[in-house]
Parts: sequence; structure tokens; C-alpha cells
Amino acid sequence: MVLLAISLYAILTSALDVDESNGTSHNNSYVECYTNEHCMEWHNNYYCYAGMCTDRCPPGYLQENSGSEPTFTCTCDTDKGFEEDGYFSGTYAGLKIPKCKCVKSYCKVTVYASGIGYTDGLIPRGSPPNCKSDTGSIPPILTSFIFYLVIGTMIIFTFINCRSASGVIYDFHRYIGLYVVASIAVIVFVQTVGPFTAGFTRSMGFGVIIHNSAEWNFLLRLHFGKEASVRNCTNMCVMLYYVLLLVAMVILPLEMLLWVSMVQGGILDWTLFFFLFVGGRTMKDEPNWQPVFNYCCTTSSSRFGIWYGLTAFFHLMTVQVLFFGFALNNPILIGLGSILLVPTFLSYTYFAYGEDRLSLLCGPSLVMNYKINESDSSDVTLEPFKHTTRTADILWQGLFRNQRTYAVTEAGSTKTVGDDENDETVKLIEPVGKSIVVEDCENFKFGVHDTVSKCCCGGSCLTWIPCYWVAAFFIVIVNATIIIYAPELFTLKDGCISGYDYGAW
Repeated sequence: MVLLAISLYAILTSALDVDESNGTSHNNSYVECYTNEHCMEWHNNYYCYAGMCTDRCPPGYLQENSGSEPTFTCTCDTDKGFEEDGYFSGTYAGLKIPKCKCVKSYCKVTVYASGIGYTDGLIPRGSPPNCKSDTGSIPPILTSFIFYLVIGTMIIFTFINCRSASGVIYDFHRYIGLYVVASIAVIVFVQTVGPFTAGFTRSMGFGVIIHNSAEWNFLLRLHFGKEASVRNCTNMCVMLYYVLLLVAMVILPLEMLLWVSMVQGGILDWTLFFFLFVGGRTMKDEPNWQPVFNYCCTTSSSRFGIWYGLTAFFHLMTVQVLFFGFALNNPILIGLGSILLVPTFLSYTYFAYGEDRLSLLCGPSLVMNYKINESDSSDVTLEPFKHTTRTADILWQGLFRNQRTYAVTEAGSTKTVGDDENDETVKLIEPVGKSIVVEDCENFKFGVHDTVSKCCCGGSCLTWIPCYWVAAFFIVIVNATIIIYAPELFTLKDGCISGYDYGAW
């Protein structure tokens, strides 16, 4: 939480490199040219764009050749919704270089994504098409900091969940681990678009699809449980969803793709939020076994309400901030939404720990517990940990059926105790005849589908749909529509935001 607070403070206190006299940022500290001839003579390019030599026009401009000469001029691309917004002043004013801005709800430009190549992006009403990051300013540094911070943290969460996952049962650590890996794609595809900023790109849509595929997998596990038939059906549904959305990502217009991404992503976040109340009422009011925060979560239902509630809240805030950032082309909002994934998956991991009763980061393959002997001896007994279904622990119990327990002495040597076959120790698995019984401590093993209200209309094709899914769908339709019209509702600042300025390729 301290790391989160420091990061949030860094984002909100971005240095504003602004000229108080005219409200423009000091971005172009180095001027390459004052005329087109300077570019042809010194930089082997043909056009001087506001002090920067380039061989092509910036995003949102049309390139017009000047007769037989290699020089060209750049004019605003009116067909894509850009209009002139004045001209650049300064020593290169004689070139009469126009500033452009979007006058439609959204305008489309071509930008570049690292490792992917050129892709199309959206610019909202009132924004210039060629806001380019300044490598010497604060926001690009923060963007890189957020990128590495979130990626590094997500890798740690992935490692914890993978190490804690069972090799026998379908536990929540397995689902959360997959979910974290898929969410890394969102950060990668969002934070690698540059040097020009674009609120939403087609490559970002692909990252959202990967993230939501894992999110559907987790939601279906919570709702329908984890019987074999349910798991198999879930896998096919998720694959079908992924393929359909992949086709939509390719063929849909970019503005429509943004709306579809918000709807199909937001419905999951609202549904998981509503599951707090749907799943909470099915929880047994049994004492909370968890030693951490046991003083405020005295029952399993209160533990679920607090930690899953925090998870659902942070996740909902993440998607709201991210999508507003996409719609308004605001890198600060996009960075803030990205960093909110850290507390989101911290809560998710703690929720999985509360359900599966095991959390490992580093340590040996076998999970053993220390127990102080009741005798006066200084020996410390190592016993199998009660609640773990990891393969190594089950093999240990199965191969060493006499349940030998190892004791560690003060001198560091070991000795074997419990050689007697009738010796009673704390066992993970209780042998029943020749079979081995594995304890699964999770809630929602059979989901909540049988206990929730379903749709009462639409015939047999729709009557299976839970009512809280329908409620989430209608809410997210309104939510996504409000966000898609955000450029119409909010007056955007003229020109580029701090840390960005008009630039060329």
C-alpha cells in the first residue's frame, strides 16, 4: 500500500512544464530547422515541421507534393475530421504550418506500437492528432515507471499463485494466476504505443480481449462451480468468445470497437461486483480460520465480504478510469487505471489464499509445519501442513503411509520419530482403506447457479441467464454510452497536455 501511495502521488504531482504567458509547454528545446532548405541540406529530409525535420507528415495530416521538387506540404486531413486550429508562431512562422484538431466525436489516426507496428488509433473531439511525448519531461518517465512497476508486480503475483496452486484440485490460485498473466497483456498493449499518444488503438483492443477471456473463465468458475462437465464447457465457451471477439476486433470500425470493448469488459466487472452479494448469501457463517486480520474478519462470510468486496471495488474502479482515459486520450488517467491493477490483484491473491488456505512464495517442495513438542525436549517437530493439496505433499503422504515425522534439534541434526504405525500425527490426508481422501476447503465448489434468480422470459434459450448478469448488462450499456460520449460532455484543453507537444515522425 505504501508503494501504491508513492506511485499515485508521483502521477498526480507531474511537473507542469508550462509557459505561464501563453499556456504552451516548453517541448521543443532543440530546433533542427527554420526552413525546408535547412532540412534538405543538413538532415536529408524534405520538410521542416515547427522546427523538426521529417520525411512524412504527422498523424492527422495530408501530405501534398510540391511539383517536381522533393519537398511537400502538410495540411489537416479534413476527410478524417481534422480542421485547422491556427498556425505555429516563432522563427519558422513563414512556413505557415497549420495546427490541427479533431472536430468530430472521434477521429482516426495512424500511430506506432512497439513490437507490433503501425495501428489505427482514436483522437477525441478537441484534441490534436500529433501530440508527441517529450523524452525530457515527466509524463513519459512516469509512463515507463508505471509500465515496469505494474509488470514487475504482476510477475510476483503470478509466481505466488503458480507456486500455491494445487496439482490435484481446480483451486482459485490456478484461476487467479491465469487471470494475472492475461492482464499483463493489457498493460503491454496500452503502454507501448508511441511516440504519439492515442486514446484507444486496435492493438489495445486485443489486450482487452485477452484480459476478458481469463476474466470470463474466473466468473464462470464462481457461478457454475468446478464439476468436470462445467470445466469442459467453460473452456469451449471461453475459446468461442475469444475467436468471436478477435473477428470483431479486425472488422469493426475503431469507434464501435471501443464501445464493444467497454460493454463486454464492463459487464464482467459489474457482474463480479454483484457476485459480492449473490455469493455472500450462500456462505456458511463458520469461524474464520485465517490468522491474518482474524480480529476484524471473525467469520468466513465476513472474510469473503471484505476481501472479495475490495477486489470487486478496485477492479470496477480500474476499468472505469482506464476507459475514461481511452475515451479522453488522457495518459495520466490511463496510467492511473493501469496502476490500480496492483491493489486489484493483491486482493484477488488474498481472496484465493482465504479460499485455498495456502500461499507460497519461496521454500521447499514439501509444505511442512513446525510444532513445539509438549515435553521438556528442545526438539521441534516437522509435520505435514493440514490444508494443502499440492502434488508433492500428497505423494509424501501416499508413499510414507506410516506418517514418519522428522524432528529438528537445536544442533541442527535430525532424528526420526513416529516410527510406530499407530503413532497419531497431524495428517493432510486420512487413509480410508486403500484410498486417499483429499480435503477441498473452497467455497463455491458447485457455484451459485442453482440458488440465484433466472430470467423469466425469452424461452428456453434465455431462461438460464442469471438476473444479476442481466442487471450488469443494462448498467454497462448506460455506462459505456456515457463514456463513449465523454468528449462531448467534457471540454478538453486546447492543444496537447503537459509533457506532450505537437510533433512529427
